[in-house]
Amino acid sequence: MERIFPDEHEELYKYGRGFFYTKTDVGLELRHDIEGIKNHIYNKYYLTYHQKFKKIVDDKIKKYENVSIIDCQSFSAANFNTDINKNPKMPDKCIGINSHTPKYLCRIFCSRNGYQKVSQEDEKKTGKNLEMD
Repeated sequence: MERIFPDEHEELYKYGRGFFYTKTDVGLELRHDIEGIKNHIYNKYYLTYHQKFKKIVDDKIKKYENVSIIDCQSFSAANFNTDINKNPKMPDKCIGINSHTPKYLCRIFCSRNGYQKVSQEDEKKTGKNLEMD
């Protein structure tokens, strides 16, 4: 549910992998009546999820003054045809970070999970040096 909306802002939208998948990994059509189903999914699930999530975050901020959201991803052992990063040695786990991610959280996660450092790709995205000495 973490896909970016509107679809045009999602990097994988051109492959049919926006918030609402329309194509398979090999480019075959996945769904018919795309606009009717897409609007239903958007209104019933996507918006509902994000509204509830925003309320939870807002409530936590009121109570604690700040909040950390951990965005985790897992990767298949084999690359998808539409993967942007074709690195054959993708990690089993990935923590999503941005410019707001405190460096100490990266260190805690890495030290508890046997990682030595954050990828250079993440450093480029955030503009931060995230070396986990």
